[in-house]
Amino acid sequence: MNKLKKILGIILFIIGLFFIITEILFTLSSLFNSNLFKINNLLTIIILNGISLISILGSLKLLDNTNWKLTISIILIIFGILYFVPVIISSFYTNINFHKDIIISLSIVSILLLLSGITLLIQQKKLNLLQK
Repeated sequence: MNKLKKILGIILFIIGLFFIITEILFTLSSLFNSNLFKINNLLTIIILNGISLISILGSLKLLDNTNWKLTISIILIIFGILYFVPVIISSFYTNINFHKDIIISLSIVSILLLLSGITLLIQQKKLNLLQK
């Protein structure tokens, strides 16, 4: 049973990573084709982000190993930083007249990824200090 939980946790983690990569690519492709970026695309980005975070958090629950939690927190921080790329492109390098709410919501998605990774990393460091 323990081996099955570990395999399921790894599968959920990989699915979460694929959803994060998909939402970053979807956002970048929408930004370069300015006619396609609408509210429906923003809802798609939010849904993809929700599915990715739920699957990554589900994998955290199934993988009760401290090394996995540390790895997942670092990966969440990296993807949070990578998600700022569409925000920077939409803010500075494109001539698309975005509504400010769209740029703010893209920033919120990135900040949520960063905060979840940093929070998990801090919890893991505190847990390691308490165990020593």
